[in-house]
Amino acid sequence: MRRFQFLDLKLVLALCLCSAFLLVDAGYETEPEILCPPHLVRGCKNPCFGSCANLAGNLIMCPALCELGCICPKGTYFQGDDCVPAYKCNVNCLKNKHFDPCPRFEEVSCQTMNDKPRPLDTCLPRCSCNKGYVLYKDICVKKNLCPNV
Repeated sequence: MRRFQFLDLKLVLALCLCSAFLLVDAGYETEPEILCPPHLVRGCKNPCFGSCANLAGNLIMCPALCELGCICPKGTYFQGDDCVPAYKCNVNCLKNKHFDPCPRFEEVSCQTMNDKPRPLDTCLPRCSCNKGYVLYKDICVKKNLCPNV
């Protein structure tokens, strides 16, 4: 399973748990009232998602739960207090990686470097390996340094 798919799965889980968040008041189920500024929308707040800083994919542990709050609209991310599209994010990727706001193909790894590139169905911003490098155990290495696979 690719790393960004794992993070997406966690986001889906967090969104599901968050949307199921209900308060019981005298036997009636009601969602808590949250008023958001005009540039934000009501949604599931999780510290691991929704900000430009998180797009680098260097997250170690993330909470599975989130709280209902104000978030950036779909397709935008917090950079400070502003919501910006991914291509305007200042993302610091790890060594031998660069930020790609909308990769068109799956990340090439030592195991897949001889296969035909597989297109992605959705646009998921990520740090990708630089040209001439491939993914090996979450780091980017020169193709000639891949172990025999």
